[in-house]
Amino acid sequence: MGSTSLADGCVPTTFSPTIFGAEVLSVSASLVTNYSLDIPDGFRFTAPARKIRDAQFCNVTVTYTHPGYGDKINVESWLPIDNWNGRLQAEGGGGWAAGRFELSYAGLAGAMFDGYASTTTDGGLWGSPDADSWALKSPGNVDWYTLENFASRCLNDQAIIGKSVVESFYGRPPSYSYWNGCSQGGRQGLMLAQRFPKAYDGIVAGAPAIYWSNNMLNSYWPEHIMRTINEYPNVCELDAITAAVISKCDGLDGLTDGIVENVDECTKKFNPYDLVGTTVDCGNTTVKITKAAAQVAKAAWEGIVSPTGEHLVYPNFNLADITHEELLSLLHASKQEYGSIIDTADPDLSEFKKAGGKLLSFHGLTDNIIPPKGTEQYYREVSKKVDNVEDFYRYFEIPGLAHCLGGPGQPESLFAQLQAWVEDGVAPDSSPVSFSNSKGETQNRILCPYPRKAKYNSSCGNAAKEECWSCVAQKSTESKIQHPEL
Repeated sequence: MGSTSLADGCVPTTFSPTIFGAEVLSVSASLVTNYSLDIPDGFRFTAPARKIRDAQFCNVTVTYTHPGYGDKINVESWLPIDNWNGRLQAEGGGGWAAGRFELSYAGLAGAMFDGYASTTTDGGLWGSPDADSWALKSPGNVDWYTLENFASRCLNDQAIIGKSVVESFYGRPPSYSYWNGCSQGGRQGLMLAQRFPKAYDGIVAGAPAIYWSNNMLNSYWPEHIMRTINEYPNVCELDAITAAVISKCDGLDGLTDGIVENVDECTKKFNPYDLVGTTVDCGNTTVKITKAAAQVAKAAWEGIVSPTGEHLVYPNFNLADITHEELLSLLHASKQEYGSIIDTADPDLSEFKKAGGKLLSFHGLTDNIIPPKGTEQYYREVSKKVDNVEDFYRYFEIPGLAHCLGGPGQPESLFAQLQAWVEDGVAPDSSPVSFSNSKGETQNRILCPYPRKAKYNSSCGNAAKEECWSCVAQKSTESKIQHPEL
């Protein structure tokens, strides 16, 4: 169908999606022309930045409800007029947003510009950035149905509606369908692989909040340690410990460049308690690193070392007064109440594998929001449950990368590699990455699928060349977590 015919078809009557158990309330469609947007580096997680100019697409929003529950959910799709490549790309959410927020719109725009029909859903939350407006029906009473929509149900609905909208508009269904998400979007990607294994042919699940019921209280853990010991270290103490661990472990990959590649080996070589008593410069004064600073640093690196659990959203609950025993009790209780709804820790991906799906996960090793060890643990669990895991699932640890974006090592080739894996059978044995060092010089490196690590070949002579790096096998990285001293 020509672009003129497609543009003429951008009207509500073109679309008539059906979803079992749901009722479509309305469909809106509008032709968008001369659309321009600059998408910064990292905003698409696994795809490059884009400068979009004069794009033309059909913006379709399907609003539906599950009769009897009073919900209202929107699935928005951007359908390119001039350059559809025959594929669908769905964008995930972030934080407490199921989708339809800044980063998912950057994903929509970039995917549309690259030729994909693209979709996102608000999960019935209407763009709410946090859970305050919808989590509770009344004080102490969770809105379970809205939580279930957010956690899982809206995701399969989005896939069904997205494919239907594509078929109605272009006259055929997408040849391949993909999911691209990080953080909450990563958790959503794993939920799709676990519960809806035929929804997408390929899934990128970056920095996934796998153990969601643990993550909320885990972020409170370092503060809890400080309240427990009633000591609050100077910030420069913690900065000094960070600088020391980088100095100690920087060269483990064969090159000293300010980036720690092998975190597991580093934990064997570095103990923050060895720095206790060391004098550090804090600008206008000097201080000695305290035992409290070592405890807090260790707690931040390791996370809660106890049974996992979830944030219970207590009205006016004062975490400042919580004891260690109460914290562990909350973790246990929240895991029981929320784990089956929102966690994505089921390692049985056999149905996803059987359906021919391919899954790529990535996680920045300097992520300060979701612990990368959780993604590593999940990959190991899947490896134990499903034979030949690398045939369909690969996980990339990314030294220097913060939460989803920021810092050296943005994996901007991974989405293209996922597509090549799905469509051509070319599995990603490494992934190229480029960044500028502190001198502004371009560095070309590689990322490696777990458990392999990138290693610099010093005889090659130029660390800025991708060919001077290779993926090497590592010894087992499983280790026991040491409990911080309380």
